[in-house]
Amino acid sequence: MTTGVNAGVALGFKNNNNIYTPYYKLGKDNNNRITRLLINHKLTTIGFTPAIFAGLTTIGLSEKNTSPTIGQERTVLGINYGVLFAVNINKFSLGGAIGFDTGFGKDSKSWVYQNKPWLGLVVGFDFL
Repeated sequence: MTTGVNAGVALGFKNNNNIYTPYYKLGKDNNNRITRLLINHKLTTIGFTPAIFAGLTTIGLSEKNTSPTIGQERTVLGINYGVLFAVNINKFSLGGAIGFDTGFGKDSKSWVYQNKPWLGLVVGFDFL
């Protein structure tokens, strides 16, 4: 297992459903009849986002993760790509991704994880 943060772009769509919840209190109208008066409301947005993604990453090559092993540790440039799915509640998103990494440069073809699938955690926040 490895961890890291990568920069990339995700292209997909967001399907949202809004849930409007009104809050009332009992009161009297202009004709002195008892009625419900709206005092507040809550809007909850729930949805999902499927997307594809791609980005740049760095890959550390060492004797432990190459076959045949390389003589000197090095870091090479790579790309990662795949698909993701997230559930959105208001401004927060949580989901999963499956992706692949491809390294470029000297000895990257010896990397044992070259083009092998990986699973990732998707965490998001809408700033806009």
